[in-house]
Amino acid sequence: MAESILSGDLKPGSTVPPERELSEQFGLSRLLVRQAIHRLADLGLVRVRQGGSTTVMDPAECDHPQIGELALRYSPDRDALLGALRERQIAGSLALLVLASRRATPDDIEELTNLLDWHEETPEETEKLGERFWKRIAEAAGNPFFRRETHYWFRIAREHPRIESRPTTPHTDKLRAYRKVIGALAIGADVIAAYHPVIHTLLELNDPPIKK
Repeated sequence: MAESILSGDLKPGSTVPPERELSEQFGLSRLLVRQAIHRLADLGLVRVRQGGSTTVMDPAECDHPQIGELALRYSPDRDALLGALRERQIAGSLALLVLASRRATPDDIEELTNLLDWHEETPEETEKLGERFWKRIAEAAGNPFFRRETHYWFRIAREHPRIESRPTTPHTDKLRAYRKVIGALAIGADVIAAYHPVIHTLLELNDPPIKK
């Protein structure tokens, strides 16, 4: 049902087939069908009216965090959404750095430095550097919502290999940029300025700017 809605087979404003039809279509009991419909309602994909019909809602207006994950599976615009997710991760790093610049402790700085030292000596773990670094920055930022979101989206990225295979900066450049960030955090310098060039490079790799 979620696939039908997110793929556009069921249009916003249309009526969901009756439970009896869905039960026969999917070979499930009406109880399970009813539970599934209420789960869709919890996600904001349908609106259930007691004693009335169930209406399909516009997925673009749904604010449940799981909608993004489902859209990556079922939307016909999956490729565009993968790029949008990557863009969200790149731009979201700025918010993490702002908070980390206010709250990072000497222990945070030490752990981040040790992480980069270890990765420099362990090239076979190159692909994990970004995830480990930003999860540790999220810890230093001290905001549980940003921390959960960071962990959540890295999990989604792992489940979609095309995100992991995106063009990115070379490992040595990434290490150098992360060290500049740690250096700025350590002395209370402008951490955004330290990472700003990398942001633009990553955004251009993800989605080259439109020529005017």
